[in-house]
Amino acid sequence: MSSAYNDNGVGQHLQTWTFWKLCAASEHIECTILSCGESAVSVPPLSTLKQIVGGKNIIVVNSNNDKKDLAAIRDASLHVILDMNGYTDGERPVLINSFERPAPVSMGFYGYEGTYGNTHALGYILTDYGTAVPEFAGRVPTPENLENDGMYSEKLFLMPPCKFPNGDLVDSEQMSPEGLESLYTEFETEVLSDIPRHNRRNTFVFCNFAKYFKISPSMFDIWLGILKEVPDSILWILGYRKDGARQAIKHLKDRAEAAGVNASRIVATQLLYRTRHIQLKSFAHLLLDTTPYNGHLTVAESLWAGIPVLTLPQARLSSRVSHSMIKAIGLDRWLSVRSLQDYRDVAVRIARQWVHRQSMRRPIVYDIVRGEVERCRNMKLGFFNSRSWTSSFSAGMRISWELKVQSAENLGSDGAERRWHVVLPAYRLENGPA
Repeated sequence: MSSAYNDNGVGQHLQTWTFWKLCAASEHIECTILSCGESAVSVPPLSTLKQIVGGKNIIVVNSNNDKKDLAAIRDASLHVILDMNGYTDGERPVLINSFERPAPVSMGFYGYEGTYGNTHALGYILTDYGTAVPEFAGRVPTPENLENDGMYSEKLFLMPPCKFPNGDLVDSEQMSPEGLESLYTEFETEVLSDIPRHNRRNTFVFCNFAKYFKISPSMFDIWLGILKEVPDSILWILGYRKDGARQAIKHLKDRAEAAGVNASRIVATQLLYRTRHIQLKSFAHLLLDTTPYNGHLTVAESLWAGIPVLTLPQARLSSRVSHSMIKAIGLDRWLSVRSLQDYRDVAVRIARQWVHRQSMRRPIVYDIVRGEVERCRNMKLGFFNSRSWTSSFSAGMRISWELKVQSAENLGSDGAERRWHVVLPAYRLENGPA
């Protein structure tokens, strides 16, 4: 259930999610789209939704009558409902929190990274070992701390190797070196126009494509410190027109100048059609992730472009999604760091090695991690294996229903249904970097 099918970011990603196609061919699972919104304007055309699920199983709930919309969902006789709104724009929490449950099993899913804080609202959060910290989940209260119920009110539903609902955003031919080289002139024009032509091929391109609210002043100051340490480098960001791009970019450039970094080294470009945008992104060298709120879809797109991602995971779900994606291709020990100082040091080391690559006698870190991202993408391994993800997801949905049936038949001593964490078996990533 989501109100974001009309969104340029999340909505477009959902529409390209490979799962819909594989689900249509499955004999074990059937999908229904619940498109909710505050008004008819916020719900995309039925033709768009039909393209997603092959023209069937669509329920639009936007009457603003909670009882009526809840009844429409209940009439669908769903086994499991996945909520993608949480406490975000377009939320309809009453449809989930109601004591008249919309479905026997409910889960928090992609779109909202956090606990709902209500044991009645959701049974599970669909997540993974990289995003969630199992040690923080549902800990038993102790005599010293009777209120220690853990970080999540829900049980964890752990997907292997990554919870992010991936799809084949680009194909191998679109990302071939031959095809990309023809776009380099466009990349030069868009991103490197202020760099002297003779030095463009030797300029290290840091990037971050998240929306501005995720870029904290302290995070941006870290980036400026990195740029100071690597003179032959720039920072590439995006101009989100609907989010006050002109004012935000001016503010960032002014802050750069005040810190002694030439404002021309902060380069902002506009969004393009997704495939073209991913192709142009491939010329960047390292994505500097934000914390405590990671980039999510922007990080996934960057990995599909072949860009290594440097991230600093913390305790909460919203700060660990990028770590999960990197872990799913075996690069967490290279690119997931433990402190802001490590974050800065690793970024500077990778960039400096690349700038001086001609004089290096051993393989540089950049070549190792970039090569592994591209290898996993081209071979559809780990994070990029949408078919295995779908198989695990389908099995997980069946397991969640079977557990629901068992818990209803075997009540606890207090008469309440028992709840368990669910861990789906992982599959190995072959031949990772040494």
